[in-house]
Amino acid sequence: MAAQTRIGFSGAAKGDAGESRCGAVGKFAPLRRGATTFTSVCNWITGGECGEFADFARLTRIPAEDEALREPVRDFLRDALALLRQRLALDRGSASMRHSAAVLGVHGWIGLTFPTAYGGQGRGAFARFVVVEELLDAGAPVAAHWFADRQSGPLILRYGTEAQRQQYLPGICRGNLFFCIGMSEPNTGST
Repeated sequence: MAAQTRIGFSGAAKGDAGESRCGAVGKFAPLRRGATTFTSVCNWITGGECGEFADFARLTRIPAEDEALREPVRDFLRDALALLRQRLALDRGSASMRHSAAVLGVHGWIGLTFPTAYGGQGRGAFARFVVVEELLDAGAPVAAHWFADRQSGPLILRYGTEAQRQQYLPGICRGNLFFCIGMSEPNTGST
């Protein structure tokens, strides 16, 4: 059995007698790395006042079908990460970042939450959380696809036309279409 730590709602390790800052969580959930990390999200979002997030905060386990993504991602990273890092060192990043995104796309790990009609996996946020947690934990290169997968793609999915969804989302899911975001705030020196 994996080593466990007791964690309170605020994310600080505590014993069984400790109290959560939010009554929605109740008793402290055992935390195996990655298994119950969402119990602290409500506190992070709301500053400790659960309100409408109470139901969300009760989720202390990532669903088994999403948790099952960990091993394939870890296996891939164990085999591929050294090669990816060598490529990054040789080309200083840009080509290797694109290659890494394409490899992740082949595995279906980009656009996990996008509908299958657009090349995604139709999975939920927990699946994406598990994959991203493993990628970041291993130090995998994720910069090339980050904005497309987490920001631009979901916005196109929600607000884009059907033609835009068909044009952009499959490329994001394949890991060969990238986005950047340029922002400006009037009167703040960024214009």
